[in-house]
Amino acid sequence: MNKNAILSAVLFASGSGVDKSKLCDILDINESQLHTIIEENQATYANLGLDIKRVGDKYMLTTLPEYAPFIEQIVSPKILKPLSGAAIETLAIIAYKQPITRGFIESIRGVESKFSIMKLLERDLIEEVDRLDAPGRPVLYGTTDTFLHTFGFNTLAQLPPLEEFAEAALEIEEEFEQIELTE
Repeated sequence: MNKNAILSAVLFASGSGVDKSKLCDILDINESQLHTIIEENQATYANLGLDIKRVGDKYMLTTLPEYAPFIEQIVSPKILKPLSGAAIETLAIIAYKQPITRGFIESIRGVESKFSIMKLLERDLIEEVDRLDAPGRPVLYGTTDTFLHTFGFNTLAQLPPLEEFAEAALEIEEEFEQIELTE
């Protein structure tokens, strides 16, 4: 059978993506061969308005962004309220420091983070990945494939380096100092 057709059918039927090792098992190929099949057929998928995206260790069949206005005519987009600043701050800490406990998140933020963590769990942006081998066995949190997909990353290695944020924060701080001096 045509391995590309099998790949397309499996990804279409899954909806939420399939782990690359599972795809390799289904197709009876190795990861390199899987990557080759996907690369060789990207143009075909694009001609159909589709794309195969890698999100973490999964591959998923998606539509190309330029077709969103047409798709929205039959499928209402899921509109979520924006995350609060506290939730975004909590998510950033988890993304960069994972796996991390709520206690460590709160020590970094200086405030309680229970509500933010709850909201991030509800949106499937974070998940419980393990428990710390310490008294009370606190939960360790990490990001999910939904996080990667939502923010357009294939892997966590694509997160911008923290140094960029530190430099930007210093620049902003210097700008505020200049404004205060001129007032």
